[in-house]
Amino acid sequence: MSANDLKYKNIFEEMEQAVYITDPNNYNILYLNKTLQDLFPGDNIGKKCYKIFQGFDEPCPFCTNDKLFGKNPISPYIWDFYNKKIDRWFHITDQVIFWKGRKVRFEMAEDITEKKKLQEKVKESQQQLNSILSSIKDTVFVISPNHEILYNNETAHDLFGEELVGRYCYNIIKGNKKSCEKCPMEHIFGGESCQVRVGKSIKTPKSKDPKYFDVMFTPIKDYDGKFAIIEVLRDNTENRKLSADLQKSIGNYQHLSQELEDILDAIPGLVFYKDKNNRFIQVNKYIADAHHITKEQLIGKSLFELYPRKEAQKYWEDDLRVIESGKARLNIEERWQTEEGTKWINTSKIPYLDEEGNVKGIIGVSMDITDKKKYELELKKHRDHLDYLVKERIKELNCLYSTMELIEIHHFDIDTLLSEIVKILPEALQFPSIACAMIKCENHTYETKNFQKTQWCLTNDIKIKNYVVGKIYVCYLELLDEHKYEYHDDPFLEEEKNLLRSIAHQISRALTRRKSQLTIEKTQKKFRNTFEQAAVGIAHISPKGKILDLNQRFCDIIGYTKEEMLSKSLEDITHKEDLEEDTHSVSLMLNGEINTYSMEKRYIHKRGSIVWVNLTISLVKNTDGQPEYFITVIEDITKKKKMEEQIKKNEILYRTIAENLPNGILHIIDSEFNYIYNAGKELETLGLTNEMLVGKNIKDILDPKAAQFVASKYRECLKMNEIVSFEGDFGGRSFMVNAIPLADKLNKIHQLLVLSVDITERKKLEKKLQLLVNDLQRSNKELEQFAYVASHDLQEPLRMVASFTQLLQKRYSDKLDTDANEFIEFAVDGARRMQALINDLLILSRVGTRGKPFRKTDMNIILNHVKSNLYNLIKKSKTNINSGPLPVIIADENQMIQLLQNLISNAIKFKRDEPPQIYLHGETLDDKWVFSVKDNGIGIDPKYFEKIFIIFQRLHKKDDYGGTGIGLALCKKIVQRHHGKIWVESKKDEGSIFYFSIPKNEKNINK
Repeated sequence: MSANDLKYKNIFEEMEQAVYITDPNNYNILYLNKTLQDLFPGDNIGKKCYKIFQGFDEPCPFCTNDKLFGKNPISPYIWDFYNKKIDRWFHITDQVIFWKGRKVRFEMAEDITEKKKLQEKVKESQQQLNSILSSIKDTVFVISPNHEILYNNETAHDLFGEELVGRYCYNIIKGNKKSCEKCPMEHIFGGESCQVRVGKSIKTPKSKDPKYFDVMFTPIKDYDGKFAIIEVLRDNTENRKLSADLQKSIGNYQHLSQELEDILDAIPGLVFYKDKNNRFIQVNKYIADAHHITKEQLIGKSLFELYPRKEAQKYWEDDLRVIESGKARLNIEERWQTEEGTKWINTSKIPYLDEEGNVKGIIGVSMDITDKKKYELELKKHRDHLDYLVKERIKELNCLYSTMELIEIHHFDIDTLLSEIVKILPEALQFPSIACAMIKCENHTYETKNFQKTQWCLTNDIKIKNYVVGKIYVCYLELLDEHKYEYHDDPFLEEEKNLLRSIAHQISRALTRRKSQLTIEKTQKKFRNTFEQAAVGIAHISPKGKILDLNQRFCDIIGYTKEEMLSKSLEDITHKEDLEEDTHSVSLMLNGEINTYSMEKRYIHKRGSIVWVNLTISLVKNTDGQPEYFITVIEDITKKKKMEEQIKKNEILYRTIAENLPNGILHIIDSEFNYIYNAGKELETLGLTNEMLVGKNIKDILDPKAAQFVASKYRECLKMNEIVSFEGDFGGRSFMVNAIPLADKLNKIHQLLVLSVDITERKKLEKKLQLLVNDLQRSNKELEQFAYVASHDLQEPLRMVASFTQLLQKRYSDKLDTDANEFIEFAVDGARRMQALINDLLILSRVGTRGKPFRKTDMNIILNHVKSNLYNLIKKSKTNINSGPLPVIIADENQMIQLLQNLISNAIKFKRDEPPQIYLHGETLDDKWVFSVKDNGIGIDPKYFEKIFIIFQRLHKKDDYGGTGIGLALCKKIVQRHHGKIWVESKKDEGSIFYFSIPKNEKNINK
């Protein structure tokens, strides 16, 4: 293999895309890289590609050989393909290359399965949206931010009668040539509103008179991948006509006033209409009865004639609020003093308007809600009592929540935060009146006024990345006599210890957040200082060409000092051949024909040499619209110009590589890390071009920190003369970068070939997966804690039930009949089984929380412990246990005893008539140990293989086989804690083999 072939083979091996080479004549595989080898394991060189990759017995019907080697060859040939054999989609690039002196087919395949799935989901969502919009009878448009119509339904087409998509809404609806002056959509684009509703009068092609529409504008975040607005036009012309007719017909209903009065009298509440002078105009019988007068007597009276002045003034001020604002006041709950006592009423008042919209008075309705208020007060009492009970039971949780709230309020003010936390800690303990607390952190101490270290002290470290930065102390100053005996060793509850650990963890998080914020602020300041000194030359030039001001970079490029430049004009330093074009462009700007222009031009350096620059000039005008000064920006491209000849020599080769590098970028970089040539599809995505980069250094493109990191990798590549791979971020995207050293004719490394592939989507998927793992770990921890607490709290009542039931049997067995004694036996047996179930549940819940650190564990010694624990059971059942040599593994010794003991006791329990025969075996398989426990018992139907590992799942009645149904679930949890797997092979009546695996790598286990 030639050096060139070997170089490209090394490149192919580092690529994430699948790459292989085949002989077009016999379809034999000549080469495949590691990515493809992992997909199709085995020795594949020399075998038929259609056999290995597709599972066919003859060449694929879709083979691209004819397209590559036919009469009208196409190379490269790019296509998408779904491989049924491995259920994956690929984006494939086929092309003809020379390999070992002959033409062969080169194929590179990128896995786009996830992309295809995402495209299908987007397509389905788009179709659903279009289907919904098409089914709406109103006129519907989907409009882009620049007012272009992206979609219209059939109603819109019928109304405006022409092809609408691609045109602009203001042209179709209003006939304008530019967007409407007060376009409602601007409120949405400006962030002022999430929805806008307006009325519009529109002249449509098919109507003689304008129609009135009710128009609704609603934003959608994603329409075909873009932000857009749905505009819905509802024809409201007829409704407006009906509204006008209805207003004219109001007078026709005056004769119904008597019926209205009867209706008002039927309403079981106080109904009234008062004018603006606070006098009743119309009332119903309930309000008259309430004041013990007739309706006729009440009409014309004011509030001040019915109530004491203070109370009447209160009601009148409330009426004035409705009259003056013209807005209703609804559901006002207030007390009302009557002769029968205090009542509660719910009052709603609305303004009554005349035909011109002026307030004539108010209409009010008051409903008696006294019974409802009594119920609410009673309900509040119950809720207050319940809250009291809850608060008494969850003091620790409240303390933790308060701590978290304090962290959100004072997360960067650590002094205030720790001072407040230390105050609330004692209140969370069971004896708060004699408790005190202290926090030591970062050479500062925060303590309660009464703090004092005593023999009853609980502490917990505050850590950041496993480094202790502080400590929390909570102490009891003294214990009451009755508690000293009960808590002579440790007066602190397990929940209080957990609380202290949680608070220490929250403080650690707050310290970490503060440290991160300080780092961010320092970095931002550094960046601000960096950007204040521009990397390009900038100058302000008067309309007559005099230099008004310029930065140091401009002086550095031209070679003059700032004082020297201020005495010159740009014409003085411009190359004579560039003056005419430069002067012409300036004239166009001064005449208002163009606003800016750019060109490559030459300046004369102070030393007399030519400096090539990329010039951009913009004109700034004053408030009167007159030219004030030019902004001139120059970028030194002298190196770029010098490199152009060098680029042309290798451009064809590099362009070919770049065009066949999906989602990637190719750079050629010199030994000083200046860009020589750049190509690739991802350049445009990042807003870059070859011209923008050539001649610049990586420090000009990347931020300082990233540039320093990338430069170190490039130096490593040049020094080691080997490929260096690393990951980096740019333009909001993540890339896998491969730096490859390039040698000249003298075999001296003088350039780097840098291939960058976009791995952003892969990174996003990895991040989502990590979030799911974190949520799962948190959920498992909460479930384990709940199971432990629930099981622990159930023990005492069960012991009481069993004890008192047995006491009842002992004292009164001779006085009870046979059924009663049998019932007592049932109750005692049930309590015992429940205790056994709870104990097993406690063991299960402690697997993840009470486990010991993993260390070297001899499984032969573990088996001897199990035999000793089960000695009586083994002897009674005449069980024979054999095993080969078992390995020494990295595990939790106690949990390994529990695991083997459960499996062996199950093998003895579920035996047939003959004595149990049990055999244990352990062996190495790849990167793990695999153990098996084989028996000659009753076996298991394969359909129950998954069920038996689920908690409380039993295959037999409790009378046939005892137990709680937790044993195998406990085994599974232990194995999972060791990052292993457990499974079974069995047939009914033919015995069973239980397997479990434990990883060899201690680091992987301890994760």
